Amino acid sequence: MLFLSDMLSNHTMKSISEIRLANLELIIEEVGTAELVAERSGLSPVYISQIRSGAIDIKTGKRRNLGSVAARKLEKGAEKPAGWMDQDHNRGPDGNDRWPFPRIDPAEYEKLSDAQRTAIEDWVVDQVRSFLKPASLKSTDDAKSA
Repeated sequence: MLFLSDMLSNHTMKSISEIRLANLELIIEEVGTAELVAERSGLSPVYISQIRSGAIDIKTGKRRNLGSVAARKLEKGAEKPAGWMDQDHNRGPDGNDRWPFPRIDPAEYEKLSDAQRTAIEDWVVDQVRSFLKPASLKSTDDAKSA
């Protein structure tokens, strides 16, 4: 049985940077070359190369990551829907490693404490059970005795 905590746990969750990098590789594979992807997206081929190679940004001293603006340009150039770059398309065959909340950024969720994550999971479990519970109708006899 798969639990919500298993779906949300850190061991299967990728960062947004990892997801975008993997999706960049999928687009390059689909289009044919990194240069063609860059051209269609209006991005520099050098920038694409730096993202792929994990080049260090001289301003920050950190690995260069694919930002939101560039991700949207890549989506447009590859004719993907908005937000496609932020979704993990490298799922296992059973689909269990899929992030279940498309409107919540997994990176933001990762910033929460364990107690906060547990509270969210408890609330979601209660909501799922509530939605799955059949609606109960009170009879007129119940209403009279109340």
